[in-house]
Amino acid sequence: MAIKYFKTKYPGVRYRLHHSRKNGVKPDQYFAIYYYLNSKRIDEGLGWASKEWTAEKANAELLKIKEAHRTGIGPQTMAEAREKADQKRAEQEQARQEAERDAVTFDEYFKDHYLPAQSLKKPDTMRTEKIYHKNWLSPVIGSLPFNKITIIHFQKIRKNMIDSGRAVRSMQYVAAIGRQVWNHARTLGYVNSEFPYKSEMKKFKIDNKRMRFLTTEEANTLLEKVKIKSQQLHDICLLSLHCGLRAGEIFSLRWSNIDVDEGIITVLDAKAGSRPAFMTTRVKEMFKRLGSGDANEIIFKKRTTKNDDGEKKIVEISNAFNRAIDDLHLNDGIKDRRERVCFHTLRHSYASHLAQAGTSLYVIQKLMGHKQISLTERYSHLSNESFKAAINVFEKTMNNQKIININSQQSASRGDA
Repeated sequence: MAIKYFKTKYPGVRYRLHHSRKNGVKPDQYFAIYYYLNSKRIDEGLGWASKEWTAEKANAELLKIKEAHRTGIGPQTMAEAREKADQKRAEQEQARQEAERDAVTFDEYFKDHYLPAQSLKKPDTMRTEKIYHKNWLSPVIGSLPFNKITIIHFQKIRKNMIDSGRAVRSMQYVAAIGRQVWNHARTLGYVNSEFPYKSEMKKFKIDNKRMRFLTTEEANTLLEKVKIKSQQLHDICLLSLHCGLRAGEIFSLRWSNIDVDEGIITVLDAKAGSRPAFMTTRVKEMFKRLGSGDANEIIFKKRTTKNDDGEKKIVEISNAFNRAIDDLHLNDGIKDRRERVCFHTLRHSYASHLAQAGTSLYVIQKLMGHKQISLTERYSHLSNESFKAAINVFEKTMNNQKIININSQQSASRGDA
């Protein structure tokens, strides 16, 4: 059935009644207009009286359309007017969102957007990133939005770290975190430019390889000194020295990773992926002394308070280790940090003694859990004697072979033919 419209006192303005809804005591009215454009009649609806539309308001809209027809300026139809109004609102909303994004500070973005997106990273990695952000990034750029951060700010961060005596590797790490946050923000549209410190990061290529390793006497003396201070710290040091484990790998060990009968430690989720580590006799005896626990139980636990109900996982080496080094004067007079003894020196000593014993670099790479053989090649100079021994074997083999007269062989072959 056709909808019935009623005329108003304004030409081109009409209305229809709602079949049931009231506006006050009267039926609700829906107002519409019609006009001609290029000899074609156009009908357009406006709205209900209950939504504050009136015949006068509808007529005012109609007059705007007719004025646009006369002057050629402005929307020629109500549909075009609505489209432009929608476009304007969209542009205003976009500008508002961009203004909000532009106002987000580095600290706010780090907390609200970057950290929640890092769920696949290891807890220890996230803990380190938070510490570096708090200590170095936040004091300089934390309160600034991205569009206010320049290369000068990152140069200041670097200067602060130099003045505090921080290692170049730490400066690399801080710059890398800044770049990761920046690129993450760029992906989500919070910043359009490249990381401002990108070119400077290329200058961070340094020789940061530790070359110092402990002799057998130094290592055993250090273990005994540490044992006096803490039996657990001694056991942790023993694992690093005899199995090449990193501190974080030791802290994460659970009883399910230990097979004393086979002499194997399963190192899970290491930097280069999971790998087996192999026990020496002293390590086997150490685990037998410790006994065993529930499969999922952390082996080496931090000291706890009465109110501590957490997993009790250690997060860093005790200062007792550094005190033991000081007691033995192992770092006296040494300025180059690559030559100073630290906990990582134990792991480095493990690989160094393997290399001196003639172990191939490939085997050392797998035992150490290095991603790339280039990380293992620092030990190649320690294998010179084994390389020389291999050449001697080759030379001896070649010299012991019979010398065959090739010419006589060839002559004989031609005679047979």
